[in-house]
Amino acid sequence: MRGSKEKEVIANIQKELEKNNFREKVADLRFIPHSTKEKNLISGYIFCYCALDEELIQLIYNVPGVISFFNHTRGEKTLPDPLSPQKTADFLTLLQKAEKGEIS
Repeated sequence: MRGSKEKEVIANIQKELEKNNFREKVADLRFIPHSTKEKNLISGYIFCYCALDEELIQLIYNVPGVISFFNHTRGEKTLPDPLSPQKTADFLTLLQKAEKGEIS
């Protein structure tokens, strides 16, 4: 994500989801604001909890400001590797704690 425009990009993704009747494919979109810590590897990324398929990937890549998926290259024919249900649950718990300021 470039230029700290995560909220704008999320709003644009949501508009495109509505326009294309894909809203049911995405359960959650959020980002972690940039941190003052130099080694925070996830700040500035947008996280998408969704039923990912090729159509949704193309829709998201066509939104201005989207650079790439974490483990996927634009034009790649295979889908990005999903997280396991347990890792997803653990990650969402971690995000919630970070948003509440319980962890740094």
